Amino acid sequence: MMQEPSYLTTALKLDINFAQKYNLSSRNVNLQIPNGSTWPVICSVTNIEEDGIRYTREGVARYRYPSWCIREEVARIRYRGWIKFATDNGLQVGDTCVFEMIKQQPEITFLVHIIQATYATKLHFNNISQNMKLRRIP
Repeated sequence: MMQEPSYLTTALKLDINFAQKYNLSSRNVNLQIPNGSTWPVICSVTNIEEDGIRYTREGVARYRYPSWCIREEVARIRYRGWIKFATDNGLQVGDTCVFEMIKQQPEITFLVHIIQATYATKLHFNNISQNMKLRRIP
């Protein structure tokens, strides 16, 4: 998973097939890095409107776009656990996390390999962010 700006401030969006394969719906999961440090997180699978619901830090919907927005089923590693993991490990936009399941019982544990973004990737994301800030809304 390449880190996008929203992944570092709200929740990590996972591929639904990945979540279903490991039965991650409403489950406690541990994220572990190679040095053995572990962070507990909560996974959930929900139906949302793509880009239609924005969440507060407590995970509560703040507003919705119109009903014609695309609906999809997504899995998320929710705010409290994920943000602590991201902060403690210094994740930045453009970094990539590779999830490797190393334990299924009693709780699922994923070994997370963090691959730092190259300077070019970081520059690309910074340019996108700057362009979005400067764009005028008619």
